[in-house]
Amino acid sequence: MNLQRSLLAALFTVSCGLATASPPPAMGNGAMAPPAENPAPDSPARLIVSRDEEGLNACTVDLYVQNQMAAQIPPGEQVVLEVAAGDIALSVAQAGSALCKPDQAQVSVQSVLLQPGETRGYKVMQNASGFFLSPQIE
Repeated sequence: MNLQRSLLAALFTVSCGLATASPPPAMGNGAMAPPAENPAPDSPARLIVSRDEEGLNACTVDLYVQNQMAAQIPPGEQVVLEVAAGDIALSVAQAGSALCKPDQAQVSVQSVLLQPGETRGYKVMQNASGFFLSPQIE
């Protein structure tokens, strides 16, 4: 009888221990993740655009933000831009050079809604229709 009570007490203690709250997850270096901040409404957003080195096209790509060329991205490189938060028009097109002809005919504009302080990543992709930006999942 005492053995049964001891076993029940041990099981109860173990199950109660499992129900306790766990601490918040730690970051890779052991520090706790900082709390999320509320950025000011006029804070810029950050746009990260990258390109694979193993892509089918070795030509540099032009990145357009609000229909203005913002950067050139060669294969294997990335750019980080601070942009005004809000509805942003993005597009990519093959840049012209000695070996590459500019490809403005197949440019498709993508609309992106960025919040103040938000960081969003995209990867330059290519299909039969031309270049486009694909959301990058971390």
